[in-house]
Amino acid sequence: MIVVVNMLLCEYARRMAAVQLVEPRSPAIDKALSILELLSLHPGGLRMADVARELALPKSSTHLTLEVLRARGYVVRDDNGCHRLGLRLFEIGARVLQALDVRQVARPYLETLSDRTGLTSHLAALDGHQVVYLDRVDGHGLVRFDTYVGKRASVNLTAVGKAIVAYLPERQLDEILRADFRRGTVRAPGRPFDFKAQLREFRELGYMIEDEEEVPGIYCAAAPLRDASANVVGSVGVIGLKTGLPGGDFRLIGAEVRDTAAAISAQLGFVHGT
Repeated sequence: MIVVVNMLLCEYARRMAAVQLVEPRSPAIDKALSILELLSLHPGGLRMADVARELALPKSSTHLTLEVLRARGYVVRDDNGCHRLGLRLFEIGARVLQALDVRQVARPYLETLSDRTGLTSHLAALDGHQVVYLDRVDGHGLVRFDTYVGKRASVNLTAVGKAIVAYLPERQLDEILRADFRRGTVRAPGRPFDFKAQLREFRELGYMIEDEEEVPGIYCAAAPLRDASANVVGSVGVIGLKTGLPGGDFRLIGAEVRDTAAAISAQLGFVHGT
């Protein structure tokens, strides 16, 4: 509930900032939003007098605003006279989340990631037993990889695939590996058992690595994307020639990818720790 409310309030603030130079501020709307923000910080609820005192508002206008919000379902009042957020906010927030296009949200972050690392960046998602590339931003180099939008690949030989399946239930992961486990180079785990051990190791880092496991000389790093329900809905990653990595520090690249994934996840409604 609090996650959804914060998303709505942030979106409202963004829009108001864009128009406040040409539109006068509405005291009534400002008051109502301040009350919603305050209640979002108090899951147990607040009495009307407490709301008025916290916001330094007159009790009469506070009472009137609370009654309007309660009539519209944005606020509920219990038998003890405490006001809490209502499910109306959740309903609206759910519609906002459903309307989010992961590609649209992720695109500017992919562009920034490619600019910062000089590497080609990708957005990917799981489809059946394989991973599918949904978007791509080319890096600074002359080399172009065959990770085109729409391409399907085995999860065990791609960092973007690993970043998704590493957080799946064990039974679902086993089903995927039975259906599609490809042999790679000598650097790739040769058995599903070894692959799952690799996933456990990389989970500690917060990002996944594919280090010359499919094609010699190619390095990839990827991290998972989570939505407001904390479900992994995709991954973001980079690919490049191992000899041409900026600074030659794989950990810096992994950290950039991990931070980018966290920023996109936040836009999708995910709050760390939920």
